[in-house]
Amino acid sequence: MRPLPPPPLSLLGLLAALPAAATAKFTLSHPTAFTSDSTSQSQPPCGASSLVHKSSSGFYVHGDAVAVVTAGDGAGILIRATIDELGAGANWTNLFPVVAQVGGGKFCEPLVPAPVEWAGLEGVVQVIESGEEGLSYQCAPVIFRATRGGSITTYCSNGTDVTGSFATDPRLPSDGTDISTA
Repeated sequence: MRPLPPPPLSLLGLLAALPAAATAKFTLSHPTAFTSDSTSQSQPPCGASSLVHKSSSGFYVHGDAVAVVTAGDGAGILIRATIDELGAGANWTNLFPVVAQVGGGKFCEPLVPAPVEWAGLEGVVQVIESGEEGLSYQCAPVIFRATRGGSITTYCSNGTDVTGSFATDPRLPSDGTDISTA
Protein backbone atom coordinates (compact mmCIF):
# COMPACT_ATOMS: atom_id res chain seq x y z
CA MET A 1 0.00 0.00 0.00
CA ARG A 2 1.37 3.41 -0.95
CA PRO A 3 1.67 6.15 1.69
CA LEU A 4 -0.79 9.01 1.50
CA PRO A 5 0.45 12.17 -0.21
CA PRO A 6 1.23 15.11 2.07
CA PRO A 7 -1.72 17.39 2.82
CA PRO A 8 -2.01 20.61 0.84
CA LEU A 9 0.11 23.50 2.11
CA SER A 10 -2.91 25.51 3.25
CA LEU A 11 -4.01 22.66 5.51
CA LEU A 12 -0.51 22.40 6.99
CA GLY A 13 -0.60 26.12 7.75
CA LEU A 14 -3.99 25.77 9.41
CA LEU A 15 -2.82 22.86 11.55
CA ALA A 16 0.30 24.77 12.60
CA ALA A 17 -1.82 27.73 13.67
CA LEU A 18 -4.19 25.71 15.86
CA PRO A 19 -2.02 25.61 19.03
CA ALA A 20 -1.57 29.39 18.88
CA ALA A 21 -5.28 29.99 18.38
CA ALA A 22 -6.17 27.66 21.25
CA THR A 23 -4.11 29.77 23.65
CA ALA A 24 -5.01 33.16 22.19
CA LYS A 25 -5.24 35.90 24.79
CA PHE A 26 -5.41 39.66 24.71
CA THR A 27 -3.34 42.57 25.93
CA LEU A 28 -4.79 45.64 27.63
CA SER A 29 -2.72 48.45 26.15
CA HIS A 30 -4.62 51.43 27.61
CA PRO A 31 -5.00 52.13 30.45
CA THR A 32 -1.70 50.55 31.48
CA ALA A 33 -2.31 47.10 32.94
CA PHE A 34 -0.91 45.66 36.17
CA THR A 35 2.47 43.97 35.76
CA SER A 36 1.99 40.24 35.42
CA ASP A 37 4.49 37.42 35.42
CA SER A 38 1.63 35.00 34.88
CA THR A 39 0.33 33.76 31.58
CA SER A 40 -2.95 32.65 33.14
CA GLN A 41 -5.47 35.27 32.10
CA SER A 42 -8.34 32.90 32.93
CA GLN A 43 -8.27 33.71 36.66
CA PRO A 44 -10.55 36.55 37.80
CA PRO A 45 -10.42 39.34 38.59
CA CYS A 46 -7.15 40.29 36.87
CA GLY A 47 -5.72 37.20 35.20
CA ALA A 48 -3.58 35.95 38.10
CA SER A 49 -1.66 39.22 38.02
CA SER A 50 0.49 40.02 41.01
CA LEU A 51 -1.31 43.40 41.07
CA VAL A 52 2.04 45.17 41.15
CA HIS A 53 2.20 48.54 39.42
CA LYS A 54 4.60 51.41 39.30
CA SER A 55 1.97 54.08 38.72
CA SER A 56 -1.70 54.53 38.00
CA SER A 57 -3.09 55.87 34.75
CA GLY A 58 -5.48 58.78 34.83
CA PHE A 59 -8.97 57.82 33.61
CA TYR A 60 -11.26 60.68 32.53
CA VAL A 61 -14.75 60.08 33.97
CA HIS A 62 -16.53 61.75 31.04
CA GLY A 63 -15.03 59.23 28.62
CA ASP A 64 -11.56 57.76 28.20
CA ALA A 65 -10.03 55.27 25.80
CA VAL A 66 -9.82 51.56 26.51
CA ALA A 67 -7.55 49.79 24.01
CA VAL A 68 -6.78 46.10 23.61
CA VAL A 69 -4.86 43.90 21.22
CA THR A 70 -6.65 40.62 20.59
CA ALA A 71 -4.74 37.55 19.45
CA GLY A 72 -7.81 35.65 18.24
CA ASP A 73 -10.27 36.38 15.46
CA GLY A 74 -12.55 38.41 17.70
CA ALA A 75 -14.35 38.22 21.01
CA GLY A 76 -16.94 39.75 23.28
CA ILE A 77 -15.44 42.53 25.39
CA LEU A 78 -16.78 43.84 28.71
CA ILE A 79 -15.28 46.93 30.34
CA ARG A 80 -16.03 47.55 34.00
CA ALA A 81 -14.43 49.11 37.06
CA THR A 82 -14.46 49.23 40.83
CA ILE A 83 -13.31 51.62 43.52
CA ASP A 84 -13.44 48.80 46.07
CA GLU A 85 -10.59 46.58 47.20
CA LEU A 86 -10.10 43.72 44.76
CA GLY A 87 -11.43 40.39 45.91
CA ALA A 88 -14.59 38.36 46.13
CA GLY A 89 -16.63 41.27 47.47
CA ALA A 90 -15.60 43.88 44.91
CA ASN A 91 -18.57 45.84 43.56
CA TRP A 92 -17.99 46.04 39.79
CA THR A 93 -19.73 48.68 37.71
CA ASN A 94 -20.12 48.07 33.99
CA LEU A 95 -18.73 51.14 32.22
CA PHE A 96 -19.79 50.18 28.70
CA PRO A 97 -22.14 47.68 27.02
CA VAL A 98 -20.67 44.40 25.80
CA VAL A 99 -18.95 44.90 22.45
CA ALA A 100 -18.47 42.16 19.88
CA GLN A 101 -15.07 42.67 18.28
CA VAL A 102 -14.73 41.08 14.85
CA GLY A 103 -11.20 40.55 13.55
CA GLY A 104 -7.99 40.19 15.52
CA GLY A 105 -5.51 42.90 16.39
CA LYS A 106 -5.84 46.42 17.76
CA PHE A 107 -9.28 47.48 19.02
CA CYS A 108 -10.20 50.63 20.91
CA GLU A 109 -13.30 52.20 22.41
CA PRO A 110 -12.47 55.93 22.51
CA LEU A 111 -15.07 57.21 25.00
CA VAL A 112 -15.74 54.86 27.90
CA PRO A 113 -17.30 56.87 30.75
CA ALA A 114 -17.10 56.20 34.49
CA PRO A 115 -19.39 57.52 37.24
CA VAL A 116 -18.62 61.23 37.72
CA GLU A 117 -18.70 60.81 41.51
CA TRP A 118 -15.56 58.67 41.18
CA ALA A 119 -13.44 61.69 40.14
CA GLY A 120 -10.42 61.92 42.45
CA LEU A 121 -10.67 58.29 43.60
CA GLU A 122 -8.35 55.38 42.91
CA GLY A 123 -9.81 52.29 41.31
CA VAL A 124 -9.31 49.46 38.87
CA VAL A 125 -10.55 49.16 35.29
CA GLN A 126 -11.15 45.54 34.32
CA VAL A 127 -11.47 44.27 30.75
CA ILE A 128 -12.89 40.79 30.23
CA GLU A 129 -12.62 39.08 26.88
CA SER A 130 -15.03 36.27 26.05
CA GLY A 131 -13.43 34.30 23.23
CA GLU A 132 -13.38 30.78 21.88
CA GLU A 133 -10.96 29.73 24.64
CA GLY A 134 -13.17 31.10 27.44
CA LEU A 135 -12.91 34.20 29.61
CA SER A 136 -9.68 36.18 29.92
CA TYR A 137 -9.08 39.03 32.39
CA GLN A 138 -6.80 42.08 32.49
CA CYS A 139 -6.90 45.01 34.92
CA ALA A 140 -5.38 48.46 35.15
CA PRO A 141 -4.93 50.61 38.25
CA VAL A 142 -6.36 54.08 37.62
CA ILE A 143 -7.08 57.39 39.24
CA PHE A 144 -10.43 58.66 38.04
CA ARG A 145 -10.13 62.29 36.90
CA ALA A 146 -12.60 65.09 36.24
CA THR A 147 -10.35 66.59 33.53
CA ARG A 148 -8.66 64.94 30.59
CA GLY A 149 -4.89 64.67 30.49
CA GLY A 150 -3.54 64.03 27.00
CA SER A 151 -5.05 62.97 23.71
CA ILE A 152 -7.07 59.79 23.32
CA THR A 153 -5.97 59.52 19.69
CA THR A 154 -2.51 58.55 20.93
CA TYR A 155 -3.93 55.34 22.42
CA CYS A 156 -6.94 54.72 20.25
CA SER A 157 -6.82 53.08 16.86
CA ASN A 158 -8.32 49.98 15.32
CA GLY A 159 -6.51 47.45 13.19
CA THR A 160 -7.34 46.86 9.56
CA ASP A 161 -10.63 44.98 9.21
CA VAL A 162 -11.32 45.16 12.97
CA THR A 163 -14.83 46.28 13.87
CA GLY A 164 -16.99 46.40 16.96
CA SER A 165 -20.70 46.53 17.66
CA PHE A 166 -22.90 46.28 20.74
CA ALA A 167 -23.88 42.70 21.49
CA THR A 168 -24.91 40.27 24.18
CA ASP A 169 -22.78 37.43 25.47
CA PRO A 170 -24.28 35.00 27.99
CA ARG A 171 -20.86 34.64 29.65
CA LEU A 172 -20.62 38.39 30.34
CA PRO A 173 -23.06 40.06 32.77
CA SER A 174 -24.80 43.22 31.63
CA ASP A 175 -25.43 44.49 35.17
CA GLY A 176 -22.08 44.41 37.02
CA THR A 177 -22.79 41.16 38.86
CA ASP A 178 -20.13 38.58 39.60
CA ILE A 179 -19.10 36.28 36.79
CA SER A 180 -19.53 32.59 37.43
CA THR A 181 -16.22 30.75 37.19
CA ALA A 182 -17.72 27.31 37.71
